[in-house]
Amino acid sequence: MNSAGTNATRLYPFADQDGHYFYAGTIDGGRQLLLFEGGLALFFDADGNLLGHERREPPPEQPLPRDESGEGGLKLDTRKNVLGQVFAHWKTDEGRRDLEHMDREEERIRAIFYRPWLRELGFRPGTIRVKKLADPETGVSIDDHPKYLANFLDGTPDPCFSAEDLEGFSAEIDHWRNRGLFVLNNRYDIWIDGEGNIDST
Repeated sequence: MNSAGTNATRLYPFADQDGHYFYAGTIDGGRQLLLFEGGLALFFDADGNLLGHERREPPPEQPLPRDESGEGGLKLDTRKNVLGQVFAHWKTDEGRRDLEHMDREEERIRAIFYRPWLRELGFRPGTIRVKKLADPETGVSIDDHPKYLANFLDGTPDPCFSAEDLEGFSAEIDHWRNRGLFVLNNRYDIWIDGEGNIDST
């Protein structure tokens, strides 16, 4: 299951994020665990080799409360700055209520789904270290660089980048190596630093 590509001996750290993107730690039997949002658990042995996975379906989120007409909520104009509209909505009374509802839902699902599962596994939060992987069954992989930098290193940079962009890539690669950064690919890319903490998503 583990990829034997470059850096096959490197161990990639994952610090526990308490369910924000994933949980990381050890479980019964001396195994290591990465449990992702969405109900996918990856199991590793003490040496960081992928042993297998388990999927469980989390409970559905309860819909946002709306008035009887069903009206309300953010209606995006895709011709304008979408993020700006989202942030502006969150500053309104309705937007703040939406955020509070989402926070309560996240905590509810942790309480009724993730925490019982973690207790069942004998979970102890902490930093784990695993080997590079590219698992076709789950779609989870670990890469040393984001795709645009990997392509640059392979000599196949994306033509959308200018010569000026490409000149800066060597310094960016040095930055990645100095900080021990790597990419976890699951449903989206998560950049993780050499301590196992999330750098950006």
